[in-house]
Amino acid sequence: MLFEREENLERWFFKDGMVTAGKTEEVFENSRAVSLSRTMFDQGIMIFKHPVSREFTIANSRNSHAITVATDGVPYLGIWSKPGAPFLCVEPWHGIPDMSDTSGNLVDKEGILSLEPGAAFTTGYRIQIV
Repeated sequence: MLFEREENLERWFFKDGMVTAGKTEEVFENSRAVSLSRTMFDQGIMIFKHPVSREFTIANSRNSHAITVATDGVPYLGIWSKPGAPFLCVEPWHGIPDMSDTSGNLVDKEGILSLEPGAAFTTGYRIQIV
């Protein structure tokens, strides 16, 4: 998988419906690419916080096929697959599930987006298949 820009990202872990507080694993260190393997999702979804890239490409090393997800920039990115499944999901997120050490108060929730009355928030993404 190729990110548009060099990244310094850690993977957050997701278990029992929550992001595991304090548990991360380095994935990128001044790099744009991560090699996908059939076992990389055995520990669940890969959650990245604040990627600088706005485009994320899944490329096939055996041919010229690729899928690019382009965003306006997102605070979180989820990448996942079920172990053994023939698919990969790339999900631009504007929020994340609760942390395992959550206070339970909505105002304390990481990634919560709050708007003033009458305000609007618009976002989107584009998928290109080659």
